Amino acid sequence: PFQFEVINFLNNFDCLNFIGQLQINPLSIRKYEYILFDSFSELVDSKFKLPNKKVFFTVKGDVNLNKLEKKGGDYLKQLDLSEISEIYTEVFDQLWNKYHCNIYFILCPTKFDTRNYYKERSYKIAKSIKEISEKKRYLKFIQLEEKEIIQSSTDKFPYHFDEKTIEKYSALLASEINSKNH
Repeated sequence: PFQFEVINFLNNFDCLNFIGQLQINPLSIRKYEYILFDSFSELVDSKFKLPNKKVFFTVKGDVNLNKLEKKGGDYLKQLDLSEISEIYTEVFDQLWNKYHCNIYFILCPTKFDTRNYYKERSYKIAKSIKEISEKKRYLKFIQLEEKEIIQSSTDKFPYHFDEKTIEKYSALLASEINSKNH
């Protein structure tokens, strides 16, 4: 499996399950009731090329860059957001044309991230999705108010949230899914 090709270049093995999941072609599945998207990958992940030219995405800190580059692999940086609207539109249109179901896009909150770089990326992603959702009736934008977002008490990672935050997202998502616009 692809994960075994990537494992030699990782610092953090927690991302292996995600890398495995990303190898599934979403267009190979026959039917969806709805599709959930979130912005975390576009927000923080970078693109890497293995020595055999296969590509994977993960957080830069999860990869041993020295080892990867010494073996002939490459760090290709994060997704350039200058074309994010075109990329999202193409992906959403392909999914709509195949499945004819609503797509719910959850904006990953950056409330606890002190780095402006990620706050600006999040703003650009949100702006893009809001604009697209105004044109595509099947695209629903899901975002909590900042005051409703509570940081996890178990660690200080800026993208881990308290159970109450997860429950609020779940309630908002359920409300959207069950609304008459479905």
